Amino acid sequence: MKQVATFICAVILICLDITASQALAALVWGDVTSGYDTCFLDDLGNGYSEATIWLSPNNANAASNQDSFISRAVAVYRYSESGYTENIRVQSVTMNGTPSDAEMNLSGVTYYYRNPNNSHSWSDSSDMPRVVVVRMQSHFLASWSGIAIGMGNLGSRDFVVDKKGLAYVQKNGGEGRCNIISNPLADIDITVTAPDWNLGEIKPGQQSIPLSGSAEQLCLKYTGSSVAGKQFIINATNQHGIKNNSYLMKHLLNPSQEIPYGLIMNRTVGGVVVLPNSYHGAIELNAGGSTCFIPTFITMAPENLEPGLYTDVLTFNIVTKA
Repeated sequence: MKQVATFICAVILICLDITASQALAALVWGDVTSGYDTCFLDDLGNGYSEATIWLSPNNANAASNQDSFISRAVAVYRYSESGYTENIRVQSVTMNGTPSDAEMNLSGVTYYYRNPNNSHSWSDSSDMPRVVVVRMQSHFLASWSGIAIGMGNLGSRDFVVDKKGLAYVQKNGGEGRCNIISNPLADIDITVTAPDWNLGEIKPGQQSIPLSGSAEQLCLKYTGSSVAGKQFIINATNQHGIKNNSYLMKHLLNPSQEIPYGLIMNRTVGGVVVLPNSYHGAIELNAGGSTCFIPTFITMAPENLEPGLYTDVLTFNIVTKA
């Protein structure tokens, strides 16, 4: 029976921190709204969908301490198949029936606003209630039937992001109830340590390979308060692709030769993450400032596989669950 010497090299990347990009205004946090009252998401049946939210803004000047308020602003996020937030471009955004006519990019997020050329609800700094309607192509909802809408205030000096969070709007979302979720712009500083994993000899058929030594663990470190009350979706992409919900490692010299595999990460204090995480399973991180996982690889090597060195590269991603 042939045996194949193989190892997997895991390159770790945490896709959680947001790096601020060059912007026209400084990004600060403030009390932009006092709450989101009603949320609906409707399929219009013509290839487009509309999200409608009723919100109660705070007085813009009081909320941001700005010298000059310019406009309310709206950002729209969709969710990828893996549960990651993605900023999207929409067909239109209206506030009390008046459409936006400008946009700006802050930290990779597009905010829609309106130039102060005349009196309208966008430039009204008062706490008068507003209705925001976002129209987008329905295909943005194909992988996840919900979106998130965030509010901000554009001023002459600062751009104020609502520290209350985003309004999560979903189809059949509980008779118009608005759920408030964390804003993806909020920083959660997570660092990771992990070794290159050497699996040794791989036998034909299915094989379980636990790597139980402390030096083999994947560990996350963070400030305990930053993860309190949050669940995280841990997933990983890989260099050689996925087939039938399994990662592939390939022969270093003959990439037509491949071994499917999966990864089970057992948390040292209980809980498990199965990769690929196609079901978007979420897990809470330990409150003490670190969480470590013990890896077990499940390989499924075909018979008559060419001997040699098989490798893959894993890139880990961590996002907060909506």
